[in-house]
Amino acid sequence: MIDVVQLHGLEEEKELNYLRSRIVQPVIKAFCIKKEEDVRQAERSPADFILLDSGAGTGRTFSWGGIKHMERPYFLAGGIHIDNVEKAALRAVKKKILRCDRTGRTVSESKQRDEKIK
Repeated sequence: MIDVVQLHGLEEEKELNYLRSRIVQPVIKAFCIKKEEDVRQAERSPADFILLDSGAGTGRTFSWGGIKHMERPYFLAGGIHIDNVEKAALRAVKKKILRCDRTGRTVSESKQRDEKIK
């Protein structure tokens, strides 16, 4: 059974609305944040939840300063690792971060490394 649908493509609002009209599961839409317009587009998304990422598994963060005024709750991903997870967690307390995804730096040769996640 599928509990949540997570989209990482270039789905347009029309396609997302169509999908949401056909399923009962919540939809998470991932956005690659490169510029300020990407943040505005994410905020306007009809998805149930949004995920803000640096994109393509680069292991790098995007400029978190660009989302400091964001009002909508979001998942934060992209380049979160042991050296900056505390900073991300502090943002979560002050802002509306639902979860932080830090697995990007814990992947080796396309396989998740459990000992790195601990």
